[in-house]
Amino acid sequence: MKGTLAKFSTGSPSFLYRRDALIVILASVMITAVLTLGLRQLWGFSPQDTLSLCVIAIKNMIFIGVLWRWPGSFWVIGLTELILGAGAALVRLSEVLLVNHTATGLGGYSYWLPLSYIMAFIVLPPRPALLFSLGLFGGLAGLGIVYWSSPEVPLQYKTLYGNSLVQMYAMHVTMIVCLGLLLLVQRHYVSAIARAQAQANLAHTDPLTGLANRRQLDDWLQMALHESQATGIPMSVILFDLDHFKRVNDTYGHAVGDEVLRATATATRCAVRGVDRVGRWGGEEFMVLIAGDLRAAEMVAQRVREALQNMTLPLPVPVTVSCGLAQARPDDAPADLLQRADQALYEAKGQGRDAVAISA
Repeated sequence: MKGTLAKFSTGSPSFLYRRDALIVILASVMITAVLTLGLRQLWGFSPQDTLSLCVIAIKNMIFIGVLWRWPGSFWVIGLTELILGAGAALVRLSEVLLVNHTATGLGGYSYWLPLSYIMAFIVLPPRPALLFSLGLFGGLAGLGIVYWSSPEVPLQYKTLYGNSLVQMYAMHVTMIVCLGLLLLVQRHYVSAIARAQAQANLAHTDPLTGLANRRQLDDWLQMALHESQATGIPMSVILFDLDHFKRVNDTYGHAVGDEVLRATATATRCAVRGVDRVGRWGGEEFMVLIAGDLRAAEMVAQRVREALQNMTLPLPVPVTVSCGLAQARPDDAPADLLQRADQALYEAKGQGRDAVAISA
């Protein structure tokens, strides 16, 4: 059970939904208990009922406060609430059926019995939730069987309340089936979303390096350029490619060339800042979108050069790169900015490679 619960990260949308749903249910029960206490004089509650309602209200208030302050307590509070709810359901129905013989009917408490099933499907993963619900229903059904077969229960009570008991158990079965079906639909829905997200990620990710591909870089570039022109905050571009990469492929094979590209992607990720974005532009060429001016871009470019030179690879010489830098202008289109960065890249190659050139 512990391993199954650990699959739900405390930061995941699923966990946050479960925690919020548990808080809502606890709050609803607490409010109902408080309102019922306020009307207890009209209904002639026993001291035991009054005490039970007070305990429920105080307990739920404490549980809500702990859940709100410490979300990681969800499992402890959720399981505690499940155990208390299931235990109370069994004890109360046992009292109604086997002690009072439903002399006063099934009582208002019977309407709350299905709440434990809902709680189970909120707190527990699917399979444990279903097993818990079936186990609880089995216990409640067992009490009904004992009641119906007991010679101590007057026949007129069985006749009078038999239909109510059957309807109650039928409703419990319907509740469990509906919750199970809703969960099944949810799982298919979540799986469909996950597949769609995976396909979307593949459409924007370079399969070899795991970096953003050219399509994603195009989208990022347009958004960054538009934001820069709207706010006046500078942005720049670094275009760099691996020097003499064709020679690496021809000499050592494409498998080694692919390893160099993957290592380049890893080293570049580590070299850029958190606000910058990097991707594979194509072949051995990469792009870095810089949130800043040419000074910031040059600093990042130098870090990239050093990081690539220090890579551990099955090559007798270090990997070097040529970098071209350009800063966005107020009237730039993406093609204009890229053209200047590309010209700077060729200037770096013309300087003998392993260099950084800045567009005028």
